[in-house]
Order: sequence, then C-alpha cells, then structure tokens
Amino acid sequence: CDSVPQATLYRFGRTLAWQEPHKTVPWNLQFKPAHQLWSHPATAKVLNHDGWLHTGDQARLQDGHIFITGRIKDILVLSNGEKVPPADLEMAIGLDPLFDQVMVVGEGHSYLSAILVLNADLWPGIAHEHGLDPNLTESLHDAHLHKDIIKRLRLALSDFPGYAKIRRVTLTLEPWSIENGLLTPTLKIKRNRIMEYHAAAIQTMYGGDG
Repeated sequence: CDSVPQATLYRFGRTLAWQEPHKTVPWNLQFKPAHQLWSHPATAKVLNHDGWLHTGDQARLQDGHIFITGRIKDILVLSNGEKVPPADLEMAIGLDPLFDQVMVVGEGHSYLSAILVLNADLWPGIAHEHGLDPNLTESLHDAHLHKDIIKRLRLALSDFPGYAKIRRVTLTLEPWSIENGLLTPTLKIKRNRIMEYHAAAIQTMYGGDG
C-alpha cells in the first residue's frame, strides 16, 4: 500500500537570526525571545534558566522552515523508552472506513493498544462475516474478530517502525462526542477522559503488563 506521509499541522516561514529554534530533546520545539523582551518581568515566568521558551510542540526543521507536527504532551513513552506519536498512528488507522474514531494507548507499557469506535453501518457486515450477532455487545469482544482487526491494523501501520504496532484492541460502537464529554469543542479527542471512560477495557488489554 502507499506510504502515509507524516502529518504536518503547521509550517512557519524561515526563522530570523534572533528566533533560531533550539532542539534539546526529540520533537521539542523551543524559542529564545528577542533581547529587548528578556528584561521584561513577565518573561521570566515562562522561560527556563537558559532563556528558552518551551512551546510544547513537536517539530522538525527542514530547509530553514519549522514544521509543527504535534504536541509533546501527546507522545507515548513505552516501557523500553521508545517514543511514539499516537496522532500519526491514529491518522493512518482512521483512513480505514471501518474505524470512525481511534485512540492509541500504551504509556509505560511494553506494547501499544487501540480503542476503536467502529462504523455503525459497516459493523453488521463485519459481524456476519465472523458469524456474530451485530446486536449483541458480546460480539465486540470476540477473540477471532480481534485477531482479524489487529491484522487489519498491521496493514494500516505497515510503514511504521516495529515498536509502533498495535497488539490489543477494544472495540465499541459508542461514538465519542462533545455531548458525552469525550471530544473538545473543536472535535479533538480528550485522551485522559477517554482513558478514564474505558479504564476497565484498558486494564483488560494490558493485564499484568507494566
């Protein structure tokens, strides 16, 4: 299948000499303000001891331009130290019409898992293919179905590194919305709220891991 390009949320123009970006850890974008701003009392409240402002953005520098690709706080760190930007995986998985909404989890664990909101129109056909009743909640927990879904995810993530693979899934037909408090007003997923909402399922996916 075609490779999925890395998502770019925003691109700046070329940086000025006094706005040179500073990279201290992977994907961490920082800026140093103009000299005349340094002495302002409010400035000291938002800078580290070296004078760098941590924006919290993931970024890459290419041909003199800064490309914003995500947020540092959303990075998942596995138990082996590998850092995974979940939004990239979620975007690739979301290209499959079967998955209306996706959230990848795995912070502090040895592998990644995914919570998947299935498309309500496509679910009956998938269920019948597996000999399942689409009207029964228990059908969403079928082990053979999960195995096939994971194979499907493996194809969607074939261009990602080996550690960025999904090994466990939770399937649901209940969409995340603003009304149920799982989406922001701008339709971004509330990761912490979704993890709380699906806490029991996440515990099942990981068992004694981590």
